[in-house]
Amino acid sequence: MTESEAIKKEKEAINYLDSQGYGVSNVWYVEDVLTCDESLTRYQAKKALDNALSSKSVIDAISIAIVEEVELMNYNKQ
Repeated sequence: MTESEAIKKEKEAINYLDSQGYGVSNVWYVEDVLTCDESLTRYQAKKALDNALSSKSVIDAISIAIVEEVELMNYNKQ
């Protein structure tokens, strides 16, 4: 598979998830982790990424931000 084909498949996957109601406007990739430490394997970088994105602090921050956004939307309705 060429790089352009891979990019097209990635965009299709993101568009599909978005169409199903998933929040995918901010997608992280193992390369983002490897910029912090190039000595990691891709497996280690994926594990670090998974752990970071599922950490309590990140989930709490997103939950708070969602509540704030909903409140702002409701405020603007009035």
